[in-house]
Amino acid sequence: MNRRIYLFKNGALHRSANTLRFVFREGKKTIPVEQVHEIFVFGEVKFTRKVLEFLMLKGIVVHLFSHGGHYIGSFLPLRRKGDSYYLVKQVQKYIDESERLNLARSFVRGAINNMVSVLRSRKVPYGSLSRLASNLDHVEDIPALMSIEGEAWETYYMLWNRIIGDEFFRFEGRKRRPPADPINAMIGFGNALLYSLLIGYLFRVGLDPRIGYLHSVKRRVFVLNLDMAEIFKPIIVNRVIFNLINRGSIGEEHFVRRGKGVYLNGEGRKVFIRAFEEILRTKFRINRERSMTFHGFIKWECERLKSAIMNDEPYEPVRLEVQ
Repeated sequence: MNRRIYLFKNGALHRSANTLRFVFREGKKTIPVEQVHEIFVFGEVKFTRKVLEFLMLKGIVVHLFSHGGHYIGSFLPLRRKGDSYYLVKQVQKYIDESERLNLARSFVRGAINNMVSVLRSRKVPYGSLSRLASNLDHVEDIPALMSIEGEAWETYYMLWNRIIGDEFFRFEGRKRRPPADPINAMIGFGNALLYSLLIGYLFRVGLDPRIGYLHSVKRRVFVLNLDMAEIFKPIIVNRVIFNLINRGSIGEEHFVRRGKGVYLNGEGRKVFIRAFEEILRTKFRINRERSMTFHGFIKWECERLKSAIMNDEPYEPVRLEVQ
């Protein structure tokens, strides 16, 4: 079992014998540390040194978010033996411009392929995205690749109103700081969840999330998780959004306006996380012999990326046909 715990209440984490307890005003909750790999903290939670030592011993990753749902940072346990070698290989791939470009190109191709998969499953024309994908092999540097990536996302977002059938959620394009409407609020929150989730997956397979290939290492602490998220945003975060809207599971009462921005409120974040977890637990078939959950698929892709880097092999993300 690979469970994630989400803490929304204010309180404190305490170590009690060989387990953890979350104590809050209304009571307390035991956290089964042998079954938990990650804790997502949205409330004001106090940690003692004993708790942090215990989290490190158990290999539990902790992700911190603001009250508004913005990602703040992560607590990662100590690296394991052998991980230094993996780091050297990652850096070698980054320094080699040709190798870096090949890996970066794979992330963008994976993103576009899965955008197409989402649109095809909803019978929305996607020819313009296919044309962009055909240009990927001709790019000669990262800025040109980032230009195609940005154009692909913009093209993809322009088609969302053909999928979304609710006027309240009409989407006018990606606007991040601040999120201009409910769709942007959900994209931002969903992406933050996915980014933090991928830090944990990459860490556990032995890759260092600080060394990425598509996104610049100069502007952020963690970037490899952003690279990998390109592949998963269409088939996980975007599907969560479409499912919530089209099932009527989320509405105007789940959002709040602060200043010029629109954000999910506390209940809205809980609704989104439940749908996010539902997608992660969903089983699908990759081929005739193999089926897995999206949770397993993310871990598998991280392992495939690691194998490609360590063995000097090309990496090509698996293309999914979503339902």
